[in-house]
Amino acid sequence: MTIRPLKLSLWVLLLWLPLQAAGEEADKAKSEKSPVEIGEILMLGPVRTPLRQQWPGTRMKEGEVQQMLATLGDDLPRPGDSLSIFGQEYAWTSVSPNQGLYDLEGDQGGFWVASLMLDVERWSQADLKLRSPSQPSAFLDAKAVSLSGGDEEEKAWAGGLKMIPGTHRLLIMASAPSDQPSELRLMMESAHADAIRPYIEPEQKASKELLYGAAQVRSLSLSPDGEHVLLSMRERNTLRGRWESRLEIRRFSDGGLVRQWVADAPGGIRWSPDGRWISYITRENGKSDLWVQEGFSAQPRRLLEGLENLGSYRWMPDSSSLVFAWTKDAEERKDGFKHYRDLPDRWRGWRNRAQLYQVDLRSGWIQQLTDGDWGAGLEDLSPDSQRLLYSRVRPDYREAPYQLTTLHELSLKDGEEKQVGNISASFGGARYWKEQLLVWAAPQAFEGAGVAVPEGLEANQYDTQLFLYDPSSSNVTALSRDFDPSISSVEPDPQRGVVILTAATQDRPQLYRLDVDSMTYTPIPSPASSVADMDYSPKSGRLLWEVTSATVPQKILAADSPDSPPRLIAQPMVEAFSQVRLGEYQRWNFESSRGQTILGRFYTPPGFEPSRKYPLIVYYYGGTVPVNDVFTSRYPWHLWAANGYVVYVPQPSGAIGFGQDFSALHVNGWGAENARDIIEGAQKFIAAHEFVDGRRVGCIGASYGGYMTQFLITQTDLFAAAVSHAGISALSSYWGEGWWGYLYSGIATHGSFPWNRPDLYTERSPLFMADKISTPLLLLHGEADTNVPVGESQQMYTALKLLNKEVELVTIAGSDHQIFDWDKRMVWWDSIVAWFDKHLKGQEEWWNAIYPE
Repeated sequence: MTIRPLKLSLWVLLLWLPLQAAGEEADKAKSEKSPVEIGEILMLGPVRTPLRQQWPGTRMKEGEVQQMLATLGDDLPRPGDSLSIFGQEYAWTSVSPNQGLYDLEGDQGGFWVASLMLDVERWSQADLKLRSPSQPSAFLDAKAVSLSGGDEEEKAWAGGLKMIPGTHRLLIMASAPSDQPSELRLMMESAHADAIRPYIEPEQKASKELLYGAAQVRSLSLSPDGEHVLLSMRERNTLRGRWESRLEIRRFSDGGLVRQWVADAPGGIRWSPDGRWISYITRENGKSDLWVQEGFSAQPRRLLEGLENLGSYRWMPDSSSLVFAWTKDAEERKDGFKHYRDLPDRWRGWRNRAQLYQVDLRSGWIQQLTDGDWGAGLEDLSPDSQRLLYSRVRPDYREAPYQLTTLHELSLKDGEEKQVGNISASFGGARYWKEQLLVWAAPQAFEGAGVAVPEGLEANQYDTQLFLYDPSSSNVTALSRDFDPSISSVEPDPQRGVVILTAATQDRPQLYRLDVDSMTYTPIPSPASSVADMDYSPKSGRLLWEVTSATVPQKILAADSPDSPPRLIAQPMVEAFSQVRLGEYQRWNFESSRGQTILGRFYTPPGFEPSRKYPLIVYYYGGTVPVNDVFTSRYPWHLWAANGYVVYVPQPSGAIGFGQDFSALHVNGWGAENARDIIEGAQKFIAAHEFVDGRRVGCIGASYGGYMTQFLITQTDLFAAAVSHAGISALSSYWGEGWWGYLYSGIATHGSFPWNRPDLYTERSPLFMADKISTPLLLLHGEADTNVPVGESQQMYTALKLLNKEVELVTIAGSDHQIFDWDKRMVWWDSIVAWFDKHLKGQEEWWNAIYPE
């Protein structure tokens, strides 16, 4: 093999528009084309093969292309990295445009691969031009670029590129036949030369594909003996355009893999309490089978077959049987008429009733355990397998939350059933604690035993408290009334006298060990700020949990006891982000005019320069829960930062996790206190950070946060652009039309109704102040939203259109309160950044490309 310098030139000519501040007129687009000099490009090859039909080119089938791209992998190469192909090692080599490509000698053919990273600061359109003796294949972000041309004399091909802001990878594959000149030229023509940076380093910015589709543990559980860990994972296969799941059983001791299910991975896997059996559910055509098998290598046996609407299940403590929920559909009229029986009758499937059944492990015999007009939810099974604790929920309009939860105990020995509790407040769950019950519910439960607010304030029912309840005497002990965090999940360990629990602790959920007798809460240290999930084995005392933070992707940890140091079990998301360059993250709090400390945090773009002026995005929820300090969520702060924005996330008053005094401000607050905190926080943040351009500030929120967006821009002109997803524009229409509107309002506006507080329902409704809005507003809404009906956005859109204000309405067909569909979420996230780019950067091309006139 000889290496001969070949002429390789790479020009990127992009349409250029200067960045502008909000309110300034955009300059006219330049028509001149200017080059971007490319310092280096990565080359792999030439891969030598005498089989010319295997060269990349026009004859490659779709499957071959996918396999080739999969071989190149998601990991970005660096110079010197090698790839073994049919026993031959090929290294990626850094080649300058003046150095050229490899050539082949002799009569053997082959092909090469060129890889180039492109950091694009704004939406750009480019023409790709290639000259090669054989037709090449081009891929931008693993998607084929359509090439046309192929003049016999010029050997030229051309294609079009459209690049949104962010990181892109360009791959070129072409054959290098030895019987023709091997000169290659590659060009991109456009006119935004200063908006693109070519490079070869193995790094990229955070992308929407990674933030939503990277491998992630969706659920975890610990075997009863503490010897094994179960992880359920999901990952987006971008080449095949589908989600792929897998289940893993790993050893607790070292995280080593014991068994794995891929592709058609089963769901609902469980261990029997004695550790001998595992069970899982498979689903096909709307029907479910429940399988059991003894150990990891035995042949599985179908225990339940072809059940429609099979719900969750649990093993009996003696491992002799399983208890499962089975829902039977109610009959409906065929003529299209429906007579509503109750307010919840609007909910999909409300008339269906789930009852509890027991199936014998050996024989497969089934017996029904519960029956009646209302469904039953399994809460717990007694350690001696003799009693079953379950709950029933029914409408009760005497008091918010307009639901009555009753607790029942069934004796599996003689069939005796009795009611053991009555909770007319928001209910979380219940577990056995010796001869008593652990119940987590609203502070108002058990006649207000958990309320800890001064007179004149109404406790927030979402600020969940923990109680110890004795059914025989009705005695209640409020275990968390003086504990500021709000209880999320509970794992009791009566033998050790402790409860392992998770609790919302300001904006960082934490693990705690509660000593029940002394009512002492001890934090369980974690190496990241927030705990997202956990499981605990009372039999072994071992603990398994998930941690994350704003800068640390999800990790799965294990410890031999709550006091033992944790060790790493898995971190698939960390691995997925190993080549991602994030911006900086800092905590930033301020003292409000009311004298309260309002927590917050902010993100800066990668490559942040303090001397520059950046546009700012303010994100909030403002409802009754904080925006947790986690790596990613349905709103991608790292993505916004990667697109050149500073992102500020305040935690306004009214949220749980800060103490009952703080969360009580949510009740009958509806916007007033929240808005004051957000506006004051944004103003103080801008004043404290010279790198923020106070003329280019946007705000965004969803659900209650979408309501906050609409309310905020009736109160201030601080924001140059606003986004409201699934926001409430009129409190009365949401209260009456939303499926859960009256339930949520029963807490958020406790005791206040349109007939006794018309001032609250109008003065806090953005629709009634639409004439005060001057901020450009983007309204986003799922057309099938049952929580906040799409009419909430439609009526605000109508008002602002008639007022001749700048407003856009985008609805998403088939989507409910959140957007889960992959393709729709990608466009949804793009739309948000494109809207801010239009108004905060003066760049409207991306928005116009998504929504052309």
